[in-house]
Amino acid sequence: MWHIRLLFIVFTFLSYSSWLYAQQVSLESLTIAQCLNLAREKEVIGDKREASRFLNQAGTLEWENRNFAQAINHFEKSIRLNVDIGNENGISMLNNNLGLIYSDVKDFEKSIEHFNKTLQYRRKAGEKENMISCLINLSVVSNNLKRYEQSATYLSEALGYARELNNAEQMRSCYGMLSETYEKSGNSNESRHYFDLYRTFHEKEQQTKEREFRSLAEKAQLEALLTEEKKKLTELELSIRNQELQEKSLALSVSDKSVRNLTQNLSKQELAIKVLNQEAEARNKDAQIKDLKIKEINANNRVRAEREQFIRYALLAGVGILGILGLFIWTRYREKTKTNQKLSTQNAQILSQQSQIIGQKQKLEHAFAEIQEKNEDITASITYARRIQKAMLASSEQHAQHLQEHFILWKPRDIVSGDFFWTSRIEISPTHHKLIIAAADCTGHGVPGAFMSMIGDSLLNQIVHDKGIHEADLILNELHLGVKNMLNQQQTENKDGMDITLVVIDSASQTMQFAGANNPLYYIQKGELQQIKGNKFGIGGYTLKQETEERIFTKHIIQLFDNESFSKIDTTFYLFSDGYQDQFGGPNRGKFMTKRFREMLFAIHHQSLTEQKAYLDQVIEDWKKVGNSKQTDDILVIGAKI
Repeated sequence: MWHIRLLFIVFTFLSYSSWLYAQQVSLESLTIAQCLNLAREKEVIGDKREASRFLNQAGTLEWENRNFAQAINHFEKSIRLNVDIGNENGISMLNNNLGLIYSDVKDFEKSIEHFNKTLQYRRKAGEKENMISCLINLSVVSNNLKRYEQSATYLSEALGYARELNNAEQMRSCYGMLSETYEKSGNSNESRHYFDLYRTFHEKEQQTKEREFRSLAEKAQLEALLTEEKKKLTELELSIRNQELQEKSLALSVSDKSVRNLTQNLSKQELAIKVLNQEAEARNKDAQIKDLKIKEINANNRVRAEREQFIRYALLAGVGILGILGLFIWTRYREKTKTNQKLSTQNAQILSQQSQIIGQKQKLEHAFAEIQEKNEDITASITYARRIQKAMLASSEQHAQHLQEHFILWKPRDIVSGDFFWTSRIEISPTHHKLIIAAADCTGHGVPGAFMSMIGDSLLNQIVHDKGIHEADLILNELHLGVKNMLNQQQTENKDGMDITLVVIDSASQTMQFAGANNPLYYIQKGELQQIKGNKFGIGGYTLKQETEERIFTKHIIQLFDNESFSKIDTTFYLFSDGYQDQFGGPNRGKFMTKRFREMLFAIHHQSLTEQKAYLDQVIEDWKKVGNSKQTDDILVIGAKI
């Protein structure tokens, strides 16, 4: 029995060690062989869910390496494991992957078979968002098989779900694809009908932008008006207080002066009366002494007459003083009454104005709250659009992995960007492929620029994948016509478009093609930086000259192989928009400028591309910080080594 126990202990230890190892190692760091070994170990111990997870990673890695047969084998085995454990969501996801792979290898019948299985599970789960994606995939494959009626049926169903979810982006995609499908089937009326609906979404985007700008302007005006009214109210209150203080001070000053004058005048009269009385008494005494008997009667008469005269003068003077004082008091009283009446009127007006100001303030606060709420809704919508734009650029980032070394520095000015990059790898044969890379700068930035970037991405996919055009100059020719037609620029005189740099790297001829619309290409070979300028016109846009003269772009060829030494020429090249060079900042708050940008690229080209991206990002951030400047435009720089 002891040996059976020993075997059990050893088996348990090995199983636990295997589980611990698998948990510690992340899927992204595993090779295909490691994933398959771990999947077999998990299947042996009955852990089918983990075994399926490692098989999925192995299939994904084979898919990325273009080993489609092996990827299909791993995904099909994973499906069987998910069927055993009843994981319907996993079965749905794996069938979707198989549908995409069979579409890549042009086996469209198999692709439809697996997409239908995915749709069956998603219908069962009621996942309308995922059902839309699956129906669109079925439509694309049906179009490749020229089953246009079936393709339109799938798109109509997807459109119905998009309307239920009120998903404007999915509705726009369905309208555009329905228009294209009906055009291919020869139904021009339906094609025109759905294209008009598709175009309506662009006009709504423009209207949304205008409403946003108007809302911001109204908000600024309301804030300014509110501030001005608060200032007027404060000044009015200060004016009232100052006027009241001046009135009180004036009244006290007048009253004090009147009392002093009256007291002074009365004191002088009393003193004069006293002096006259003393003089009269002295004269009477002298008269009595000199002529007591003779002049007594005459003296008494004179004294009496003088006294009566003095009394009359004193009475007249007193009456005059009292009259003047009374008149002054009456005048001051009348003036004060008028002033009080005026102040009462002003106070009533002030109270009325204050009431109006309070009412206006409440209206302004209510309007400000509404504007703030609308601004938050708009910001949330644009943030969701950023997620869509990032998802669009993710596939281009995957294709760029086929380069030996590369970086993409993408810095939107706003939430969404008018600059976008696009890459695609075209398999001509097992030993021959072409890698196409583009950096585009659309008219405007923010929401209008992002809308144009979606149009540019869609048109590039159609030109390269559907029409099979792989030459740099021909791609730009078709892109220009596509933008004009999609925006109906001959009739609407719409001037939206884009500047673009596009290269095609051909593995067979060991060459790199370049064509540009207003933008140049920089590349470094044998220690020298070379510049090739693009054509002096852009993609799209309406001018009178276009009515008689079409735009033809120029193709330039760059050799990547030295025929004399029979060796590859190490090449580093850069594609970019004008956002980096035009950024304001620095000590003089000027532009970064093209010359400084070109010299900087040459100075750092010997570093790894990862180090170059970090350096470029740090330099432009420091440039903005020193100049205390905000970002003025979207920024896009792509660097790669061949």
